[in-house]
Amino acid sequence: MIHIEHLTKSFGTRVVLDGFSADITPGEFVCITGPSGAGKSTLMHLMIGQHKPDSGSLVIDDNHIEQMDFDTVQMYRRHIGIVFQDYKLLPNKTVYENVAFALEVCGESLETIHTLVPKALDQVGLLRRQNQYPSELSGGEAQRTAIARALVHNPKMILLDEPTGNLDKTAAKSIVDILRAINEAGTTVIMTTHNSDIIQYIGGRMIVLENGVKTYDGPVKT
Repeated sequence: MIHIEHLTKSFGTRVVLDGFSADITPGEFVCITGPSGAGKSTLMHLMIGQHKPDSGSLVIDDNHIEQMDFDTVQMYRRHIGIVFQDYKLLPNKTVYENVAFALEVCGESLETIHTLVPKALDQVGLLRRQNQYPSELSGGEAQRTAIARALVHNPKMILLDEPTGNLDKTAAKSIVDILRAINEAGTTVIMTTHNSDIIQYIGGRMIVLENGVKTYDGPVKT
């Protein structure tokens, strides 16, 4: 369970998130939307412990994220999947090595890595591209690599910040189809997007932010 209560965050004199509250149950697929500067990315950064809120609480599986120190945040992040719009792939590593790296930093054995990495790549349809480098990938393939890296340790929750923002319509829908399959297998998916077509394609629950304030939380509007 994710319980967010009266979360507020400012940068300088600008209030970026203003009293945000929401509950997200395990297994939900939630789209967070709103115009640029609405506070979507800030909310995601708070959820992964990258920023601390000015006030309010953020509780995920009984863990108060806003109270965690640096080391505890690092351990917490090993149990969630995180995907950002710029992919953050290591350019000198292959697709396989980029995904394996997520396990290496957790101290997993080579046997475990050799078992889990091909499984994750198969989930996103990239087994045949496992020996390619990021510079040799399309935007959609790079994003799928980032998703595989987030999935490889079988997280209960995956957070994605504008994962389809740089993709064409076909590639974007293929990413969403992967996320739907992940969600149907039981993983909670929380995704920010400003793309109304993608939100309609996903269906389910949407949360709308405007100027840091939640203005809607419910079924996708048609």
